[in-house]
Amino acid sequence: MTYFKMRKDWIYGIIFWFSVLSMWIAPIACIVAFGILHPSIIIAIILIGFSIYLLRSWFDSSFIIDEQNIHIICGYMRKTVSIATIRKIEREKTMLSGDRYAFATKGLIIHYDKFDDVYITPDDNDRFIEALLQIKSDIEIIK
Repeated sequence: MTYFKMRKDWIYGIIFWFSVLSMWIAPIACIVAFGILHPSIIIAIILIGFSIYLLRSWFDSSFIIDEQNIHIICGYMRKTVSIATIRKIEREKTMLSGDRYAFATKGLIIHYDKFDDVYITPDDNDRFIEALLQIKSDIEIIK
C-alpha cells in the first residue's frame, strides 16, 4: 500500500482560503449587525457549514494505491478506480471539468474503463506512475 498526499498550488490556495474566510466573515458581520435572532442567521449557518465541508476537502486529501485499486480521498468525496481497468495516463496535464480531485495543475489524467477519466494531483507524479506500473505494466503513459 502506497500513500500519496495531494499537491496544492499557491493560486488554488489563495482562492480557497479567500472563499473560506469570506464564508466566516459574512455570517459574523451579519450577526453583529442584525443580532442572533435575525432570519439571515439561517444563511450564516449554511455558509459556515459549507466552509467546514471545504476545509475537510483541503486537509483530508490523499491517494492510496493498494494491490488492486487507487483510493481517491478528497474530504467527504471518495472514489475507487480499479488498476486493472486503467488504459492510459496523461502526465503534466490539467483537466478543468469532469471528475477532478485536485487543488493544483499539471497533474495526471487517468483513463479507465471504456470512457471514464479522473484528474488527480499526487505530490509526486513520477513516483505515483511508478507505483502503478509495478502493479500493471501495460499502462500507456502519454506526456
